[in-house]
Amino acid sequence: MYEIGRISIRVLGRFAVMVEGGAPNEVRISSRKACALLAYLAMHPDRQASREHLATFLWGDRRDEHAHQSLRQCLLTLRRELASLPAEILNVGAGTVGLETKNLTIDAAEFLSAAESSEESDLERAATLYRGEFLSEFNLDEPFDGWVRKTRSQLDAAAANVFQSCATFADARGDGKQAVRAIEHLLALDSLREDWHRLALRIYARYRGRASAAAHAEALVTLLKTELGVEPEPATKLAIDNIKRGTVTDVIRPDLDAETPAPRTCARVHQSTSAKRHKAADWSRGCPLSLIASMRARRAGHWASRPQSSLPL
Repeated sequence: MYEIGRISIRVLGRFAVMVEGGAPNEVRISSRKACALLAYLAMHPDRQASREHLATFLWGDRRDEHAHQSLRQCLLTLRRELASLPAEILNVGAGTVGLETKNLTIDAAEFLSAAESSEESDLERAATLYRGEFLSEFNLDEPFDGWVRKTRSQLDAAAANVFQSCATFADARGDGKQAVRAIEHLLALDSLREDWHRLALRIYARYRGRASAAAHAEALVTLLKTELGVEPEPATKLAIDNIKRGTVTDVIRPDLDAETPAPRTCARVHQSTSAKRHKAADWSRGCPLSLIASMRARRAGHWASRPQSSLPL
């Protein structure tokens, strides 16, 4: 039995059910299908779904009677594994299965709520909550995988607004460390957004110096030419020219240089082409996806090709 504490379902980044006491404890869920069921209910507007829908949604490759039997077995095992929690979070009825929302929090729901705010403190909280892409380790079968991709895209869009706003707010108050961290997370979401790169160039130039900004610009030009066969947009060329002319105000801070990784250089861009197409971003440590890997994943549409969990079905 876990000690009394807040129960949370994490779907941003790696899936987990946590008891958030003094020392957070992760609850072991033995099957990926059970994790998928909890994640789906957590994101459902009503936090519940019919048994019929869940059986088809998660075991659609099986005949009806076998799908319903699989759902029943999954629920029996899941209830047993959740029995040690300090409060009941799964409500299993004759026709529906749902979550007891009064007993738990869901990180994606908290993130979306904070992301809708215009207050800087709320947006910073949203940025902290976004530990990574939605269900980053999940790859089951259709139609679940299609739902994951759609939900992932929606959350990515919200995260982009959050990180862009955080970068702008931090830059406005002269907080270079936070500005760089936010822009790195932003570029990790979509490395081909040149408007984001222009913001990155300004932030790098202001807080890390023109040499660092120029290195990032060179990497970007190489990326666009090698991968897409295109030149930078006119606005991007203008931003690069401004850096070369020194018209961007520099705000160099030694403490930022000591704690923040340097912008990606051309060598690092080329080196990343031999890496895995997807690298799970450790958002809590501020380690973004590689520039090339992120871009290729977006173009190919293989967001569900993350390394699969070893949990049984």
